[in-house]
Amino acid sequence: MDTRANKPRVTLLHFLVGEAERENKSALLFVEELYPDLSTASRYTTESLITEVKQLSTSVSNLANQLNFTNIPLQDAKNEVKSLQDGLKKIEQLTVKLAEHFCENDKSFKVEEFINTMKTFCEKIEQCRKQLVETVNFIKVWGAWFA
Repeated sequence: MDTRANKPRVTLLHFLVGEAERENKSALLFVEELYPDLSTASRYTTESLITEVKQLSTSVSNLANQLNFTNIPLQDAKNEVKSLQDGLKKIEQLTVKLAEHFCENDKSFKVEEFINTMKTFCEKIEQCRKQLVETVNFIKVWGAWFA
C-alpha cells in the first residue's frame, strides 16, 4: 500500500528518498550494495538447496559404493558435500537470527519471503529515485514555461 501526498504520483517513499538524497547522498547506497545479491538469492529457495544437497550426497555415496573395489578416492567429493551440508546448517542458523532481529516468529519466518520483500523495497527506492531525477530535470527544462 502506498501513502499518497497531495501531489499526483508522489508517495511517502518518494518524499523519504528525496529527503535522504538531499540530506546525505550516501544514505541510499545500501540499495546498490544489496540489490545484486538479493536478486541472485531470490531465485533460490532453501528447500530446493536442501533437496539438491541431499541428492548430491546420495549420488556421491552411491558412487563411492560402486567404486569401492577400485581404490579411487572420493574424499574430495565427500568433503565438498560435507561443506555444502555445513553451509545449509549455517543458513538455518542465520535465518533464525534474522527472524529474531526483525521480531518475527522463527517457526513461521520464511527467508525467501524476506529476501523478496527486501528486493522489492530496493526496486521501489530505485524507481522513486529515477522518478525524482526525471521530475527535477523536467522542472529545469520546462519550469520557465510555466512560471
